[in-house]
Amino acid sequence: MKAEYDREYRKKNREALRKKKHDYFKRTYDPVKAAVKRKETMPRHVEYCRQPAYKAKKKEYDEKLRAAAFGEYADAYKTLLVLLKEIKQQSLTALKDTLRRVGSSTTQSTSN
Repeated sequence: MKAEYDREYRKKNREALRKKKHDYFKRTYDPVKAAVKRKETMPRHVEYCRQPAYKAKKKEYDEKLRAAAFGEYADAYKTLLVLLKEIKQQSLTALKDTLRRVGSSTTQSTSN
């Protein structure tokens, strides 16, 4: 009952509550203290960002965000990226094979 009343109150007085919170923040915020706090928590944040699980989530999130910029063509963009990656992989494989053949033919001709 109290929770329901609170939800209704917040709906009705949303703007007034927002203004109160804003005024409180302006009165109590100390940029120097906030900077010290940020410096204290930074090493923990950096370590979190280095975790493989975070990196995987971040990579997926970034890919979705970049694709969203293409709107209705987001799926086509993702497919194009996969195709370009495959082309690059095949090109590198072919180049390595060519270099291997050239290298082996050079060593054979110099040994004669």
